[in-house]
Amino acid sequence: MDVYEHIAVENRPVLHEALGDMQNESSRIFLSFPTPRHLAWLRQYQPDQIQPVDEDVTLHTIIALARDLGSGVQIYQEVGVWHEGDYAHAVLGRRDGWVAVARDRSPDQRIRRRMRKFLFRKTEPLIPSRSQRLVLVQQRLDPGYYPD
Repeated sequence: MDVYEHIAVENRPVLHEALGDMQNESSRIFLSFPTPRHLAWLRQYQPDQIQPVDEDVTLHTIIALARDLGSGVQIYQEVGVWHEGDYAHAVLGRRDGWVAVARDRSPDQRIRRRMRKFLFRKTEPLIPSRSQRLVLVQQRLDPGYYPD
C-alpha cells in the first residue's frame, strides 16, 4: 500500500517480473496510491510533502501493470482519504473460468431477511406501525399538536 508511486518508472519492470513470478490463479494484488490530481495539488501547495520519487499512477499505468502480470484490473476506484478523490485503490488478479453467482443466498442477505422478519413480525413487532407511532408521538407532545 502506498508504495507503487515511489518506484521510479524505469525500475518498475523488475518489480513487475517479481510480482508475476509470485502470482497464481487466485492471487490478488491490492494497490493504494495518491491520484495524479492529489500529487499535483501537493506539488503546488505542499511541496515538502512530496517524496524524492513520487510518480503519477494513472489508470493507464495500472492497466499496463496488469498486462505485464498477465492479469486484469478487477477494481479501480478513487476514494477520499484526506480529500475527496485524493487516493485510488486498485485490485489486480487473474480470472480463469467462470464461477456461478449464488442469488439471494449470501449470509448477509439471509441475515437481513431474518432481521426484517423479526422487526416487523405480526405479533408484537419491535417497530410499531405508523398509527402506533403517531399515538406515541401524541402522548409525548401537547394533545392539541396533532388534532384528530
